[in-house]
Amino acid sequence: MEDLEPRLPRSGMNPCAGEDLSRLSETELTERIDIFAKEIARLQAELSRRDGVRAAAEALFGKPPS
Repeated sequence: MEDLEPRLPRSGMNPCAGEDLSRLSETELTERIDIFAKEIARLQAELSRRDGVRAAAEALFGKPPS
C-alpha cells in the first residue's frame, strides 16, 4: 500500500497553504503538489474511516435524532 503520510520537501521546510510561492523552484513546487496531494488523500481516508464507524454505530444503535 502506498505511504499516505506526507513527506517534507528536501529543503526541510514544512509547506503551508497560502504562503508566498514566488521564491520556490519548479522542483520545489512539484514537491509541494505531491505533499499536498498525499495530505488530501490522507484526510479523505480519515473521513471514510469515520463514515464507516458512524454507519456501524447507526446500524447498531439507530440513527440519533436531529
